[in-house]
Amino acid sequence: MKNKKENKKYAVSPKEYAEYIKGVNIGEIKFENGSFQFINADLLNKKKSIKIKYERTPELVETHEGNFVVRDKLVFSVIETSSRKHIVDIKCCLLVVYRHKDGIAKEMFKPFGDFNVPVNTWPYFREFVNSAITRMGLPTFTLPAWNTVK
Repeated sequence: MKNKKENKKYAVSPKEYAEYIKGVNIGEIKFENGSFQFINADLLNKKKSIKIKYERTPELVETHEGNFVVRDKLVFSVIETSSRKHIVDIKCCLLVVYRHKDGIAKEMFKPFGDFNVPVNTWPYFREFVNSAITRMGLPTFTLPAWNTVK
């Protein structure tokens, strides 16, 4: 039989998390870097099957006296399905400075990175992807809104 700790995705309870986020404020959000590439364009002209993939990875960069900084690495790709060749790659890193009187504990960061950080960074990434695709001369595309409820 598994113990209860192994069955939980997070080390903090939903109640503890809900109480913690009441005290969180955003200091600033800024782009750290970004890039986009339009490669293997010939695959689009051949009406191949494509898939769109996006992912994000939050990382706690630093903590100090009631502040903590999170880097959210975001990636958007258009991939030709049979060859798995990338056609479009768009990447960026956003830095967010958060304020909380207690900073953030290690066990609190996992749910915070999964739920709060994307709510703050995803709109910036959506705009970046849309702008980059337009600048590549491709039809406009807008990523869906971030949904924290699964």
